[in-house]
Amino acid sequence: MPEKAWVHPGCGAVMHTGSNKGSVSGVVTYFKSMFSFDRAAPFLALYAETHFRFFRFFPSYLFTRNPEIIFDAPRRLDPGQDLPVILIVNDRHRFPVELSDCAIALSRPRCPARRFDFPDLGAFEVVHPLRSTLRAFVLPISRSELSTGAVAITCTLSARVGRRHEVVINDNLRTTSKKPLTCFVADKRYPGSTRCSYGDLHLHSHYSQSHVEFGPPPGIIRRVVQASGLSFAAITDHSYDLACSMDNYLKPDPGHERWQSFLAELAAFDAAPPFLIPGEEVSCLNGRNKVVHLCGLNLRDFLRGSLDGARPGRRREAQPGLRETIGAIHDQGGLAVAAHPGVRPGFLQRLLLSRGEWSPPDLDQPLDAMQIVNNGFSPSFYRGHAMWLEMLRQGRRIPIVAGNDAHGDFNRFRSLVIPFLAISENFGRYMGFGRTGVYGDHPSRNAIIAGIKSGSCFVTTGPYAEIAFGAGQPENAASDVTSRSASEPVIRAISTSEFGPLRSITVYGFQRESGKETVVHSGNYAGLPSTWDVELPLTLPSAPLSYLRAEVVSAGAGTPEAKAYTSPLFLQT
Repeated sequence: MPEKAWVHPGCGAVMHTGSNKGSVSGVVTYFKSMFSFDRAAPFLALYAETHFRFFRFFPSYLFTRNPEIIFDAPRRLDPGQDLPVILIVNDRHRFPVELSDCAIALSRPRCPARRFDFPDLGAFEVVHPLRSTLRAFVLPISRSELSTGAVAITCTLSARVGRRHEVVINDNLRTTSKKPLTCFVADKRYPGSTRCSYGDLHLHSHYSQSHVEFGPPPGIIRRVVQASGLSFAAITDHSYDLACSMDNYLKPDPGHERWQSFLAELAAFDAAPPFLIPGEEVSCLNGRNKVVHLCGLNLRDFLRGSLDGARPGRRREAQPGLRETIGAIHDQGGLAVAAHPGVRPGFLQRLLLSRGEWSPPDLDQPLDAMQIVNNGFSPSFYRGHAMWLEMLRQGRRIPIVAGNDAHGDFNRFRSLVIPFLAISENFGRYMGFGRTGVYGDHPSRNAIIAGIKSGSCFVTTGPYAEIAFGAGQPENAASDVTSRSASEPVIRAISTSEFGPLRSITVYGFQRESGKETVVHSGNYAGLPSTWDVELPLTLPSAPLSYLRAEVVSAGAGTPEAKAYTSPLFLQT
């Protein structure tokens, strides 16, 4: 166990010996203020990378001759879980590094900070197949050392590359804030967790490895998934990365050793929850011959697709189309999910990577679900939501799911705001922020996949929501796409103090005669005494309805607005 001692709250604020100084820092600050994350990400949407240059002497303020060193931690800690603090050291084969003096300081308002020292980092290292390029550590803090509420985490580390010495604070990327990691230590499980299983259906591991990407090993992902209170996660590494050699991410491997290694790592966690679902984010050509991404879940065979992978030898005519890839997913019993269909690629992605966007004709395929939540309720969600509603209007029975497209990113999302000059941080995007809830108990990953395929699922950033029949048992809950009698539908919503009391519940029904949605129920709880658990019957209009769906909002003092959207519950016609 780590050594510990009481320290002053400011003890973690060690001076960073990196690069934020001088006139260059002023230029970076100016550009970061001009190009905020929200404004720049749609244009660029590139990963935070400090080693990539177009050629050897290409100018880059971000470039350093050090490995990327990043500390990470879950944003939420479920009751009874220890806190895993993660340390990733990437590109160690290019820049060998000596690590020492690792310390973690935990602080809370008006309380003295506590310091935990890890003098022997090797004892906490995780063994994995790509260790020659990336080292990974899990530094545990016992739950007994933590109290309920928000905690700030400041991590420091001494790193020596050759004769150069650096003190790292939370990360060693140039232009990042070095702000503490944050974690909410919960005293209750997720709302409605006794009625469903929660998970993240779009994550990347260290197998998504390239010039500009890297991630954590699956074993670390599972550790953080469990600590966060999730029951499952889908690891959906890029098809163009999984096609490469284990030793060289620029060299293709016809034998697909990387894919086999990926399956073997995930298979080790099949015995008990949280389950890791093997998947792929496949690059497919849409109707306009541009690349869109399709997630195949619960796969056993590799699926090709490499046009936007920035690898040599790519040929457009050799790339698979959407229908071909969906068929290949279904042939092996997998789930075909439109990945973030509302996202619009940035200018550089269109220009350099041939990326396009999902259109209504592209969605006219035998998809099993739509991942319209890609990290929360951003503009891309509302574009995807509009596409989904149009599909429902046309009679398509398709559920919605959520993921966060996290490459690690357990605590915050780092992205280029200006290529080669500045990195920005999104503190509102992280693993587990947008969640998929699957109603009922699920003793295996196959059961989770079956629940999603049947449509018994919803998406949320906070509250629980379901439309059910009779007593409202989870197995009869909202979104089951099989037809049911509409005699006794009920709406149920649950929240906790973590996400604030319920603020509104709205139930929509689609009228076949008018071809429009109508509000079946509208409940506003703002201004009333705190409401945490609502279950009430729904009175349906006389005009026949094709389906019901619900939207639930919660919020409280000090808690941002959180929402849940159910998949459609189709009624007997």
